[in-house]
Amino acid sequence: MKVTDRIASYVEGMTRSAFEADQMRVDAVIRNLQIIGEAVKHNPPIHPAASLIPLSVP
Repeated sequence: MKVTDRIASYVEGMTRSAFEADQMRVDAVIRNLQIIGEAVKHNPPIHPAASLIPLSVP
């Protein structure tokens, strides 16, 4: 299971207030976001030519 899928499963069907009231669930989401952040930091830099690719549709 991907980290993003785990995060989605932790919050699925919850209201924001219910999520915020569940400290264990909040901690689990935060931890998985930290895992994503660490993975991004350790990826090699994107090739300079990648900046020529539009990242949004006009």
